[in-house]
Amino acid sequence: QCICAGHSHSIVVDVHGRAFSFGNNEYFQCGFENEEIIQQPKCITSLYGICAVAAGDNHTLFLTMTGEVYSCGDNRDGQLGHNDLLNRSLSKLDFFENNMSVSQIACGKSHSIVLSKGDVYRLSKYTYTIFSKFMITKKVLFDKVKSIASIDFEDYIVMQNDKENNYINMRDFDDNYDHFDDYIT
Repeated sequence: QCICAGHSHSIVVDVHGRAFSFGNNEYFQCGFENEEIIQQPKCITSLYGICAVAAGDNHTLFLTMTGEVYSCGDNRDGQLGHNDLLNRSLSKLDFFENNMSVSQIACGKSHSIVLSKGDVYRLSKYTYTIFSKFMITKKVLFDKVKSIASIDFEDYIVMQNDKENNYINMRDFDDNYDHFDDYIT
C-alpha cells in the first residue's frame, strides 16, 4: 500500500494495513524496543489499519484509517509531538483525539507536519515563534489546505481555491520564520 524511508530505516505497509519496519532502530524509529538493528522486515503487531506512513531522519509517523497518529523514534527536537523530548518505541499522539481526524502526515529531517480537517500542525520544539520549549505542537493557519509535504528542513503546503492550486514553501516567509507569527495560533 505504501513505503517510506528515513536516513537508515524503512517502513512498508501492506494492503491489509499492517506495518513492517527494518533498518537502524537505535532511536526506536522502527517501532521496537531492545533491538538496535532490524535485519529484515518485521511486523509491528501493535499497529493495525495503517493507511499512511512517513519517516524523518530517525523518527516515524503512522496514520490509521480512523485518523489516529502514532509516532516512534528520535524525539530530541520534539518531532514526535508528545510535548517532551523523550525517544519512544511507539506511542499514540493524544493531541489529535476528540474529533481531530488526521488526513495526512509528513516528516522532515527532525520535525513532522500533520494535516487535520484542513489545518496544518507542525511538531517540533523549534517553532516559528518563541514560546515555551515544550509547547511543541503549533497550528499553522492557511485556508483550504489540500495536501502537505516535508523534505529535510522544509515544509510545503498545497492550497486549493476555486480555479487553481497554490504551492507554498513555508520557508519563503523568512529564513528564520520571523514573519510567520501571524499564521500561528
